[in-house]
Amino acid sequence: GLKLGDTVQLGNRRIPAKVVKLMEDGSVIIDANPPLAGKTLTFDIELVGFKELLAPSEPPAGMAIATFAAGCFWGVELAFQRVPGVLSTCVGYAQGEKDSPSYEEVCSATTGHTEA
Repeated sequence: GLKLGDTVQLGNRRIPAKVVKLMEDGSVIIDANPPLAGKTLTFDIELVGFKELLAPSEPPAGMAIATFAAGCFWGVELAFQRVPGVLSTCVGYAQGEKDSPSYEEVCSATTGHTEA
């Protein structure tokens, strides 16, 4: 039988999982999280490239640029990423009177920005 700490592989993709608890009825509880999940890591990094975060002023040939404002942008961004033909998405704030507002400032409704 399985022992505490044993590693098992799940499914066709053979995802590794660790036995973390043995139950009285003979079943086991496993943890399939990556080994670093939940850990705080510190890295020294060097910037070797930069990608412009804003949309280009002109779309590539045969493409179009669209801006949508839909409230909380994280869920909407995921939905757009799943649409066939969408090449990339970028979220941020549209309109408003303040340069580079924080999320808290936008949520306060005092800057005139819309999540887009």
